[in-house]
Amino acid sequence: MTIKTYIRSILLGALVTLSLAGFMIHARIHLIAQNPSFIVPFIAGILSITVIPTLFWFKKTLAYGYVLNGFLCIIGTVTMAHFAIARWSTPTSPQDILLKSMLIDILIVWGSSSSGRPCSNWRPSAMTRTGRKQALCTDIRIWDGG
Repeated sequence: MTIKTYIRSILLGALVTLSLAGFMIHARIHLIAQNPSFIVPFIAGILSITVIPTLFWFKKTLAYGYVLNGFLCIIGTVTMAHFAIARWSTPTSPQDILLKSMLIDILIVWGSSSSGRPCSNWRPSAMTRTGRKQALCTDIRIWDGG
């Protein structure tokens, strides 16, 4: 196993773990029997756990995995922020905002999306002799934050 494959496996494991944690939170809070619209978090959780890591694993489907991961991150952020605003209670303290709002759940979604981001930067051009140096430099810039 090369270092690149090892790092990729760790990132995909983190993506699956965070997605599973978010799915378990939603399964506990949003019971589909109570409200049929709660099927949206259920489907998003299943996609995040199974489909997105599979798309990231194959080089031909990296772009689809990246787009779907970002799309689910945006949908999750918007719907959870709306849910928090619709059920906002006054007065609030900073402790209530941190611990009783949807902020923690939104951070889980963004953490999951962030762990999928580096997985999308493995390109087939890294396998060719001419594109190897360019792809390697691009991957190093991503890890340095540039």
